[in-house]
Amino acid sequence: MAFAVRYAWSKGLLERERQTIATLRSLNLVDPPGLTRLMREMRRQHVQLGDLLVRAGALDHRTLKAALDLFWIQGERLGAFLVDRKLVSAEAVEQALSGQAGPPFNLLGLAVDLGLLGESEAARIELPALT
Repeated sequence: MAFAVRYAWSKGLLERERQTIATLRSLNLVDPPGLTRLMREMRRQHVQLGDLLVRAGALDHRTLKAALDLFWIQGERLGAFLVDRKLVSAEAVEQALSGQAGPPFNLLGLAVDLGLLGESEAARIELPALT
C-alpha cells in the first residue's frame, strides 16, 4: 500500500478516482470501512509492475525490494529504472506492462459490484469535470 500512497495517489495520476472517493465520502454514501474495501479492490485489480516481473520470473523479490529502495530516491519510472540498471530486459518490462490493468477505474461500478452502493445511487452521482 506504500506504493499507492507514494505514487498512485500523487497529484495528476488517478485524479478521477480521487474525486470519486471524495464525492462518495462527502455525500456519506459509503462508510469508511466500505471505502477501504473499495480502495483495496482497486489495488487488487491493479497489480504493480514489480509484482508482475517477479511473477514472470524476470526478477526475484529480494532484488526488487533493493531496487525499490533506490527507486524512490531517483524518481523515474520503475521499468526504465530497472532496465537502465540491467536488472531486467526491456522486453520483460514491455510484456509485464501489456498485461497490467491501469487507470481509469470505474469506482462507481466497482462500488455497485461490491454491494456498497446501489445502481440507482451510482447513476445519480455527478462527478466534477477534471481540470
